[in-house]
Amino acid sequence: MSDTLSYQGVTDTPHEPGFGDYVQLLKPRVMSLVVFTALVGLLVAPVSLHPVEAFSAILFIALGAGASGALNMWWDADIDAVMKRTQRRPVPSGRVQAGEALAVGLGFIQTLFFPLPDQAEIERVFLSEVWPGLEGQPPAGL
Repeated sequence: MSDTLSYQGVTDTPHEPGFGDYVQLLKPRVMSLVVFTALVGLLVAPVSLHPVEAFSAILFIALGAGASGALNMWWDADIDAVMKRTQRRPVPSGRVQAGEALAVGLGFIQTLFFPLPDQAEIERVFLSEVWPGLEGQPPAGL
């Protein structure tokens, strides 16, 4: 994990990240599949939701999918730099720094949890219980 934290991307020339680089960081193709699946689920559900609730649900699902894409790019930056298929992604190519990808992912998660009244408690539990467990390799099957 320490290699991933210190990974800053490989680039020959300095590059200022553009809007498209950050959009690609969210993995929009995967995100669109998740949003489409949620939308179909809302449409075929036996009960109907108020349009504001339905829109909010789709929005928060999209934010969650984008956050997971950005965090995945941060987590797998060192592996993606080695694989030919993934070398051109924003973090391994150096267009977006690894720390920026982490900040985008955590920022989207923060946005998801913002409406919750116990946000401080959720953050405390995450930082004290979950975060230390992320050190090292994930268990087999994850």
